[in-house]
Amino acid sequence: MYVPLKPTFEGYVESAIDARKLLESCLVGQHMHAPRSPLNHKLNDLIKIGPIFIYEQRSLGIAKWKDGMTWAELEPDEEGFLIFKLREPDCELHGLVKKSCTMPYKGIKHSLVSYYIEDDVEKGLLITISRQEELQAVEPREEFVISMEVEEDPYDPAWRATEEGAGS
Repeated sequence: MYVPLKPTFEGYVESAIDARKLLESCLVGQHMHAPRSPLNHKLNDLIKIGPIFIYEQRSLGIAKWKDGMTWAELEPDEEGFLIFKLREPDCELHGLVKKSCTMPYKGIKHSLVSYYIEDDVEKGLLITISRQEELQAVEPREEFVISMEVEEDPYDPAWRATEEGAGS
């Protein structure tokens, strides 16, 4: 059965507290976990709105989010997010960034994947989670810890490009 892919939320994850607030909203039923990764979806259509996906690794049966695009991994930021820049020069999505993290809770890994265009963030076109009215009152559980986990997949073109140093 085909399940349409919809983002958990639209906006910008600026900080670890933003990620925790969004996960909390999923756990209490305010927002939904993503039903699958976007491999067979038109990712270009989703990117234009600043999609943020939270998925539960075990229930989807995937350890790594696959979107079919080639990414260059940058250094993790100070809050534990992995930041990736798009490595496809022919793509119309110039300045596309993927930001991800994993938040384990009670033995279950919840992963967040956010896509945004740098210019959209700089111009203030994407509102941060903490500034979203519907999430301002959400208090995340203290147990949430952002974990920087890199699942290595030698069959993933993004992993191969990063590991082999292609294009760097």
